[in-house]
Amino acid sequence: MFTLTTDSDAMNGTSNISHVIIGPEKLALLGQITPTIMGATFGPGDDSCMDEYDKGYTDPEWYFTGPGAVVMGIGFRWGQTRLRGKNTRDQCLTPNEIANVFLQFIQDEIDAQLDMTEVS
Repeated sequence: MFTLTTDSDAMNGTSNISHVIIGPEKLALLGQITPTIMGATFGPGDDSCMDEYDKGYTDPEWYFTGPGAVVMGIGFRWGQTRLRGKNTRDQCLTPNEIANVFLQFIQDEIDAQLDMTEVS
């Protein structure tokens, strides 16, 4: 459903949408995601945001495209994990539902990577 992207056109114009997450378990999940976990699961992130180090962007970000031109991402500012996105309105799902589906996708991918690591 979501595909990792390094397309700068897709990444440009995203914003912090952490406020649309529904449920304490999804908020807790977001808080547990680190740049190290994202890198181990998805490979190197986009580090172009780190040009704005003085604005708190000290870690790479990972962006994904989804149906309906939705763009979702995991970013970090001042050491805090943030859900990023754009084009989440006027979709078949609400922005809240898109956020939760995306976070479930991220959790499933992290869990799959951990399972593969344990088998090795």
